[in-house]
Amino acid sequence: MKYTKEVLFCARYLSGSGITSETFNDVLEHVNELTGEYSIIKRENRDFYYELAEKLRILWPPGKKNGKYSWRGSVEDIKRRLITVWGTKLEGKSYTIDRCLTVARRYLADFQEDTKYMKILEYFILKDNVSVFANMLLDDEFVAAAEAEENYMDYSTEGGVLI
Repeated sequence: MKYTKEVLFCARYLSGSGITSETFNDVLEHVNELTGEYSIIKRENRDFYYELAEKLRILWPPGKKNGKYSWRGSVEDIKRRLITVWGTKLEGKSYTIDRCLTVARRYLADFQEDTKYMKILEYFILKDNVSVFANMLLDDEFVAAAEAEENYMDYSTEGGVLI
């Protein structure tokens, strides 16, 4: 989604003026009605992204990759990337949290022995306009195979390690 300079300015101004999020969403909905260009993230969707971000973080290992980047990242950063992916790559699609977690667990299972080429969670979701996460979610055959495999394997986690 692209926002005009005017809308971004208004958003910055309104967010610093003590306006409540409900009122801010009302303002954005009004802008949306006038322009038809902007979509509002409904409260139930915000909860979905937040819950998914938390659950994905639990799957990734703790600590830092090569001592530099956090494997897990922050919930807010993950949520922001999920919202971006759903707004671009998965627009109009609806997936359950279970399907998203199945895809993530299958991705992690490929790197159980060697994490050298495994992506940190933020980059798995989106990096340079490429989303491994979205590509895997969109591949119905891959998801069916991952779900079938999951029926035979135990993917419960303990500290980010698949056991």
